[in-house]
Amino acid sequence: MPKLNKLVRDYIPNFITNRGGRVKYIHLNEQDEFIKALVSKMKEEVDEFDKDRNITELADIYEVFMALVSASGFCMNEIMNVVTTKRSSNGGFDNRIFLLEYSEKDESSDNSFIDERDLKAYKSERLL
Repeated sequence: MPKLNKLVRDYIPNFITNRGGRVKYIHLNEQDEFIKALVSKMKEEVDEFDKDRNITELADIYEVFMALVSASGFCMNEIMNVVTTKRSSNGGFDNRIFLLEYSEKDESSDNSFIDERDLKAYKSERLL
């Protein structure tokens, strides 16, 4: 029997046994273990979305996110309040800004936007 050692959706063990398969599983009763398993699952789902880029993978990410919110003791209203505050103070990702470098205040200040030609050179130079 192959070992998976990963968090799965609630009905997965039943799907396997209904097809004649066998499963071994535990319930993660300790909150820290459950949150760690959710974080691991989130990474798995994000990796899958990175490969497939489809709505099903986004739905899986959302499902894990909702479980993380709940397991962490928060509610969506709290999350949305923080989202609104951060968006108001720091902006969102609408402008697709990809920060290449930065320096502290006391260093020289060369604030510049790199156009597509310069970006191509920058990528080859820095292996972005």
